[in-house]
Amino acid sequence: MRLAVIFLCAFLVISLEVAAKKEPKVKSKVKEETVKSIEEEIIDIQSAQEDEPTEEAIEVEQELEAVEEEPVETQEKLKAKQGKREKSQKQTEKKHTQKKEKSKEGGKKDKKNKKSKERKNEL
Repeated sequence: MRLAVIFLCAFLVISLEVAAKKEPKVKSKVKEETVKSIEEEIIDIQSAQEDEPTEEAIEVEQELEAVEEEPVETQEKLKAKQGKREKSQKQTEKKHTQKKEKSKEGGKKDKKNKKSKERKNEL
């Protein structure tokens, strides 16, 4: 049983080492692909700047405008959520103050009841 566990651990260690050696190659391929795509986009942008705006350039501008508009919407949503939170906090504070007032009144009644009971006991 112990021997099987040792072999299993050794197999896992070896497979992890092999995977670690292969990983940098994958990363370098991904980096090369991204660099190529970025270079192509730069060339396209430069050619678009020289010529009249192409359809791709117009699409990119529209996407940028859409992205710029999104934060405004999210800010409005955040403000609305914050307003709701403040309302709920105020309501909970009101409830707590009401409970405190009720408990104080209840405490006064208990004291009065104790005093009246003491008086009855004295008589």
